[in-house]
Parts: sequence; structure tokens; C-alpha cells
Amino acid sequence: SQSRLKTFQTLYSRDALEELLERHDFYLKLQSALDALLRQSESRGVRREQIEQVLLVGGTTLIPSVQRAIRQNFGAQKVRAHAPFEAVAHGALMLLKGLKLDDFLYHGYGVRYWDARQQRHRYEPIVSPGHAYPSADPIELVLRASRPSQPAIELIIGEFEASPGAEVVFDGRRLVSTALDAEHARVVPLNEGHAQLAPLDPPGYPGVDRLKAHFRVDERRQLRLTIHDLETNRCLLDDVPLVELR
Repeated sequence: SQSRLKTFQTLYSRDALEELLERHDFYLKLQSALDALLRQSESRGVRREQIEQVLLVGGTTLIPSVQRAIRQNFGAQKVRAHAPFEAVAHGALMLLKGLKLDDFLYHGYGVRYWDARQQRHRYEPIVSPGHAYPSADPIELVLRASRPSQPAIELIIGEFEASPGAEVVFDGRRLVSTALDAEHARVVPLNEGHAQLAPLDPPGYPGVDRLKAHFRVDERRQLRLTIHDLETNRCLLDDVPLVELR
């Protein structure tokens, strides 16, 4: 049967919308984001009282309670909310005047492997938060089999969630993560169930360097992989896209 798209329409009063936002801790999360932003600015030598103007951008800033929350942090005289959509267009036009903005990844990423000593999966970091893309140079990693006569190595990519207290801040023209604790960070597998396999012929054995992997992030945030078999000197995978990063 052919699927059909259905449209549903509902109306919310302002009070009902704000109650819904409150129920989902929206204002707590907003304040947490503002606190993190102010800590970043102070780390760059800009104190709260030195901020001259705050420009609100995006449709959410049209909600009066959101504007009140921002004004409580910076003062009513400093907050500008008159052009939340046009501000984005004006910023884009600045690119035509020669202003260049580099693209960065906010999260860190790693490759899953089996830790025989602790008998559990862990992740080896390959891409740090703040990694500029497209990659200037590939990231190299040597892989080993985890059990005797292993016929293939499974490549599962995990996304590191920021650990408590970790922040990603601007340092000049690049982003710098204050912490990437791969040991304690929560990791979300991105391609579990449809992982890329690198076949081993002949089979691999633990303790022997078998594959040399090169990872790079292209201009579309795709993590791409090239793999060479160190034993047979063959290219097994050539610039294969694995997952889209953020």
C-alpha cells in the first residue's frame, strides 16, 4: 500500500507553550548553556560586564520568556531582538566580503575495540572535538585481531558525549576541547548493526599488527576510511564512507 502523509494542526496558548517548555526543563538547559558561554568568554578575557550587545538569532528567541531569560543575564539595554532572521542573512553576506569561517566538529569520535584484559569493548579516539573539516591530514591507526583465526575486523564508530565539566571553546580560529575523557565518557555507537568489515585473508591473530587504517573527514562531514593489509600489502578499502559526523 502506498503511504500517505498526514498533517495535524494544534493550537497552543502562550501560557500552555511556556508550561510545556518548563516541564521539559527548557529554561534550566538554557541557563546552563548561557553559563557555559560566559565561562568560555571569561577564559578569553571577556567578562560579563564587558559584553556590550547581545543579538538574538532564530525563531525561538521570539518567545517572550526566552527574551526575559536572556535579559536577566545581560540586562535589558544590551539585548537586541529586532531581527532574528535577517541577522543570519547579514552574517552570510559578510562571507562575500572576505570573512572566512572554518568548519569544526563539536563531538569526538573513536573506533571500538575489544579490551582482552578488562573483557569489554572500549573506544580508541580518532577524531577530537574541534577537528576542522575537511581533514588536512588523515588520522592513522593500526588495528589487530582480537581472537585467533579472526576472519575480519569490524569497524564500529562511536560518538563521545561530553563529560561533565568538559567544554569546547574557541581559541583564535579553531575550537579546543577542555577535556576528552574516552575512559569515562558515554559513547553512542553510530553504525552498530551495519558496521564496515575489513576481511582478513589469511585470518588474523591477537598481538600482531595487521591493518593500517587512515581516517579522514570530508567536506560533508563524512568519516571516510582507507585500509591496507600489512601482511599481504593489499588495499582492502579505498576511501569508503563510514558515518556522518557532527
